[in-house]
Amino acid sequence: MATRTATVVIVECDICGSPHDMDGIVLHFTTDNEGINTVIDSGWMRLDDGRLICRIDDFVHDMARIPGVHL
Repeated sequence: MATRTATVVIVECDICGSPHDMDGIVLHFTTDNEGINTVIDSGWMRLDDGRLICRIDDFVHDMARIPGVHL
């Protein structure tokens, strides 16, 4: 059996560290931009400082979404 090493990109929430997944399967991307664009299209938020925030609805995530609040 042949094997090879491949590098992939996984996008994780900058608040909780959860990876972007679909039905429990972590999605892999070939470039940072591909991953970032996909998570934003699925409802994640990119903050002014570049951090990515997943869709979890709790106090810490909600506070991070408020402009000017830095966690």
